[in-house]
Amino acid sequence: MRALLCAAALAWLPAAQGAELALRETVMAMQPRLHLADVAEVSGEGAAALASLDLGSAPRIGYVARWTRAQLQELVLRRTGRSVEVTGAQQVQVRMASRLVASAEQLALATQAVQAAFGADGSLQATPLRVPAEVEAPQDARLAVRPLAGRPLAPRFEVWLDVLWQDAVYRSLRVELALELPRQLYVARRDLAAGEVLVAADFEARPGNAALAGGLAADSLPNGARLRQPLRAGQALAASQLAPAGFLRRGERAVLRWQSGALQLEREGIALGDAAPGEPVQLRMSGGAVLAGRLQQDGTVQADLQ
Repeated sequence: MRALLCAAALAWLPAAQGAELALRETVMAMQPRLHLADVAEVSGEGAAALASLDLGSAPRIGYVARWTRAQLQELVLRRTGRSVEVTGAQQVQVRMASRLVASAEQLALATQAVQAAFGADGSLQATPLRVPAEVEAPQDARLAVRPLAGRPLAPRFEVWLDVLWQDAVYRSLRVELALELPRQLYVARRDLAAGEVLVAADFEARPGNAALAGGLAADSLPNGARLRQPLRAGQALAASQLAPAGFLRRGERAVLRWQSGALQLEREGIALGDAAPGEPVQLRMSGGAVLAGRLQQDGTVQADLQ
């Protein structure tokens, strides 16, 4: 009944003077939304307004959207109150223009990212644990790697890639790599507690895969350096486990310095957390009060209070 009414309305209404749609037969969409100008050549009076008429979302990759002459006539009538003459193809078929994101492209980008993050000297070996599946994406989509900054090195390493289209993530891909970084490792002979001073006799130097250390392996045993984290016997020393000079551990005493103009006060407190120079830390004072400050290079804590 609705179709009959629409057909009757179309027959009754005079066509917009000179307004005509020449329907295309096939269209490869390049944008997420379709407009009338994408599926037909629009000419005549009011062509610009008709051309921008929104037809909705473009079909997903692998799907086909179709519009017949009658459907487009009905849509224009419903949206604008005008009838138009439609010529050209009997119907238009719309597909999303796409490209293949090949396995080789994914592997190349992931390998390049881990090389930049962990293999500055070129010795890092990255091998795919499995070949990533090829996927289809919009034709002008680009592939980008998620930042690796702050992530520890590991023998099994995941790199996430985002397919970006129209300033948004269209889909995400995972690339799994096996990493090997040949290095001389310093392996603990015994269990070492956090805060212990490094002694050469507690370590054995041997070649191995630095990725097994859970981070970039320490390339030396700095004289007088302390452990930031505990180390078990048989575990390789990682650079991230070395406390920087002036490192303050939880439970250690430090002097809190407070200054206002020419007045300067100093009180001793106990650190409530670990901190490296420049980092914030809280101290519990003898009376129980907790004061915050920032650890200085000389081991004192500059109070936040002004």
